[in-house]
Amino acid sequence: MRAGPPAPLTTFVGRRRELQTVRRYLAGTRFLTLAGPGGCGKTRLAIELARMAAKADVAWVDLAPLRRGEDVRHEVARGLGIAEPERMPEILAKRDNRTLLLLDNCEHVIAAAAEVAVRFLGASRRNRLLVTSREPLDVEGELVWRVPSLSLPDPLLPCEPARCSRADAVKLFIDRAQLAQPGFFLDRTSCPHVVAVCRAVDGLPLAIELAAARLRHMSIAELAARLDDLLALLVGTRRGGDPRHRALRAALDWSHALLDQEEQGVFRRLAVFAGGFRITAAEAVCGSDVGPPAVLDVVANLVDKSLVVPPAEGERYRLLEPIREYALDRLRANAEEESATARCATYLVDLIAREIPDPMGMASGSSLSRIVEEFTNLRAILPWLIRERTADAVRVLARFAQNHVGLTPTHVSVVSDWLGQALDAYPTRDATRVEGLLGQLQVLTQFADKHSLVRRVADEALAIALELGDRSLQARALSRSAFVAVWEDPTRAMREYDAAVPMLRDGHLGALALALAGRAVIRQRAGDARGAEEDIAEGLRAWERHAGATSVVRINTLQAAADVAFQAGDLPRAEQRLREAIVAACEADSGSGPVIVALIGPFDFLAHLGALGGDSERALLLAGCAERLRDETGIWPRPWFSLADRQWLTELETRLGQKARAVRAEGRRLTVAQAVTYALTNERPGSLSARELSVTTLVAEGLTDKEIAARLAISDRTAESHVLRIREKLGFQSRAQIARWVAETQVWGPVTKRARSQYRDI
Repeated sequence: MRAGPPAPLTTFVGRRRELQTVRRYLAGTRFLTLAGPGGCGKTRLAIELARMAAKADVAWVDLAPLRRGEDVRHEVARGLGIAEPERMPEILAKRDNRTLLLLDNCEHVIAAAAEVAVRFLGASRRNRLLVTSREPLDVEGELVWRVPSLSLPDPLLPCEPARCSRADAVKLFIDRAQLAQPGFFLDRTSCPHVVAVCRAVDGLPLAIELAAARLRHMSIAELAARLDDLLALLVGTRRGGDPRHRALRAALDWSHALLDQEEQGVFRRLAVFAGGFRITAAEAVCGSDVGPPAVLDVVANLVDKSLVVPPAEGERYRLLEPIREYALDRLRANAEEESATARCATYLVDLIAREIPDPMGMASGSSLSRIVEEFTNLRAILPWLIRERTADAVRVLARFAQNHVGLTPTHVSVVSDWLGQALDAYPTRDATRVEGLLGQLQVLTQFADKHSLVRRVADEALAIALELGDRSLQARALSRSAFVAVWEDPTRAMREYDAAVPMLRDGHLGALALALAGRAVIRQRAGDARGAEEDIAEGLRAWERHAGATSVVRINTLQAAADVAFQAGDLPRAEQRLREAIVAACEADSGSGPVIVALIGPFDFLAHLGALGGDSERALLLAGCAERLRDETGIWPRPWFSLADRQWLTELETRLGQKARAVRAEGRRLTVAQAVTYALTNERPGSLSARELSVTTLVAEGLTDKEIAARLAISDRTAESHVLRIREKLGFQSRAQIARWVAETQVWGPVTKRARSQYRDI
């Protein structure tokens, strides 16, 4: 008598798409392996597949209890109802029925399981094999499908119960939470906590089940507050079942024990990469024992053994967070955390210095992209770096600060805070401190309420630069001090720009362009129109000559040129310069879309020009968009131009009343792509029909075109056409952008501050 699959005691939750995918694979191949880390749901998915198997006898064999490879053949024969294991191929060949054999938990007897797989499949073409294992059997004909974590709510969409409950991770948590705490449900209070728990465990099913079971003893808010120590928290207390599933640590201990010594060493050192890694980084941090060339092979082994998530196109290797925390525990137990952190710090410091060789220079788009992707790793080691290598911390953070316009608002805030701490820990009055102070100025000048602090920082940087007698530092410090003085003391600003410009001509062309832009504005205000035009022209030439200068330098120069034209009364020329600045902002792309901060000033300025030209609608739309960008970034850049007085906006709203407020609100709802298109072309974004609006809602729910067609009782082709027209009207390239637009336009109020601050699109 053959053994069938076990009957689970809990319901199967979610995994609809995964089931469809795996059923399709199983129908098209004779040998399918479900691979993944412990606790990812391999066995449960296999049980569900076995239940759904049609026209086949199903035999289930659990290899977890076995300790010797030689026992595998006997256990499989018993599961198939064969009394004589040595005759298994002969007996299987004589059977007329189709047999689906499920081998569960093969990783610890992998060689023996592979041998049995070959014998079983070779006995009859009617036989099919489904395997669960933490690593593939590596047998000819094997199709490996890696079981993903459960889906999580989109972090860029509102944390609303109705929306979040559609994610499989949240569905599973709610189902198991109701077993631990009958009456538990997802509401606006509990939803953020549930999502936080699911995110903290990276959607790993076993971890979610163990976390939900904790609700027998604590509230969801208390559970969410204890996520700093996942491994201690995720320990079950129920009797029965596989002991490996009673604690997340036990499941990971099982996987770790199957690694050889080299693999264990690399695995635990990878824990320092909180933000994922590329192979070059792994070689730098993990290559001390195995040698850098061998690291790639070891990482590949760890991928095969489901402890490292392989990179999708354009992404990085990473460890699921519970697995990374386990590796970090192992790193600490082996007294290697200090050395691994030091190697990681050296790698990051060298990388940033290589990508931005000029301590106060601007990175190219590709260089900025390479350092931004390491930001999470840098943030994780900053406490150590500030404590042990303070000067390096100041230099690294200063380089990030110099390039703040290419960072997300979250990054800017982190850089500002940590750079302040690093400077507090580094009182030495040398070039490094000046570099740090000038970097801090770059960030602080983005916030209108920081002016008194900005002035103190500028004065200190200039004083130290003068003490050191370093012309390069003096030129940079004078230029930044002048920029701060533009609004409060134009005479001082002019004097400092005049002193800085000749020194910057010696080779600092990017900084020269910025200084000339600032001086041009002051010259125009003083009535020196010719001098202002000469400075703008020289500044643009400097940008073109400076191969390392980013479009950010050009953006600032063009905004200054717009201000010069505005003060001269040439409004068409001012508008043209602003359009050029917007194009430059779209070109200054570090991989995340246009430099959003650099769009705020041009949008505001164009709004004012619209009001002056009598186009109230354009003025209000662009003003609304600029306001939204300021709100979502938390950044209020002080303009080059004299528009601090927003009286024109007040007058428009007084004159037009509710209509003005409605148009301004419409401007707030524009995406960045729509706002850029409107600013450049003056073409209003196409309005959506009622049916198209309903389709956008279904797209936001994650439905496919086929599912939308079924929901709305329309043809698949019609649904596809609706989605295509929506993307054309809104200027989008992906369904994800439609979903985000729905969140912004329909439920803007509840969007979390964190989600808004990280929102980037085009």
